Amino acid sequence: MMIDDASTQDHQESLTLGNTTSAVTEGRSFHGLSDELLVEILKYVPAMDLLRSVTLVSPQVSDVLRLVWRRQLPLQYSTGGLNLHQIQRCCLFHSSNTADQEIPSCLEMGSVLVGRQTARDRLRRRISPRTCFASTTDNISERIENVLMDEEAKDDWKSIRMPSLEIGRSLWGNPYWSSAESPSSDTSEILLFRTEHPTTLISEVAIKPDTDHYNKTYSWKSVVLKVYSLSEISETKDEKALCNLLVRNSMRRFKVDPDQETIERYLAGQRPVYESQVISSLRPESNDWQYFKLPMGVIGNIITITLIGKNTKQFISRGFYVCVRRVATLGIPLHAQPPKCG
Repeated sequence: MMIDDASTQDHQESLTLGNTTSAVTEGRSFHGLSDELLVEILKYVPAMDLLRSVTLVSPQVSDVLRLVWRRQLPLQYSTGGLNLHQIQRCCLFHSSNTADQEIPSCLEMGSVLVGRQTARDRLRRRISPRTCFASTTDNISERIENVLMDEEAKDDWKSIRMPSLEIGRSLWGNPYWSSAESPSSDTSEILLFRTEHPTTLISEVAIKPDTDHYNKTYSWKSVVLKVYSLSEISETKDEKALCNLLVRNSMRRFKVDPDQETIERYLAGQRPVYESQVISSLRPESNDWQYFKLPMGVIGNIITITLIGKNTKQFISRGFYVCVRRVATLGIPLHAQPPKCG
């Protein structure tokens, strides 16, 4: 294989790792092959094979692959804190997504949030930390865990994308979240969700307003989405107290202390890795899914949805509410180690 001097120099410069050039050294070479030639050879290896096991061949192959994968990602991807396997997963997702191809099953494309029953079980069994919070909640039966998808449906994004999909509202089950009453329509609510995996590539968020039995839809005027990447997430005393309160009073209907201060403590001093513009919502009477596609390379573990404004009063003499039927997400977990791929 012929490589001219200019091409060789470009390859050598691009293969610099920090201050150390990945040159062929004794004990590191792959059967005497130069890094430049190894790059050319690896182009012919199927991407899924690279993701699975080729990095285990030698330190030289691992170093070369790190640069091969990094060069495939757009600048929007912040890969500074990711290991090689996580970078590879980002690359496979990006290449499949941009080419409108089927996402490899090994990437586990689907919801990045836990299922509703799992979240409820954690509360009942006092397993911490909590998975979601709301700035206010009207009643214990309308807690924020209700908006999570069922385990069987949470990865079925094709169904979620169907505008006609209607999720029945049980008179007794109350599978929705309701804010507390507000005297003014110019108030906001914040919903916070933790991803199931501590490092997650998030590509889309969907939210569905709730309509009651009197055909009133408790929608909002606009939405702001934010994604954070918290290095450490620990449970607070407030969470433990609320968890115990939910367990003791799960069958009673009573007011719930707001989570606003807990949310503020979690996010204090944190800058979002992504923040959307203020996005106007659909018609006030519409309870269709609202979809928000995130730009490339949004990697984090906390999603906040700020619902700005409240459109509906429950009764003429009462204040304003917003209610959410479901929240769904789409993305892939960035496992630190390769999962078992069949």
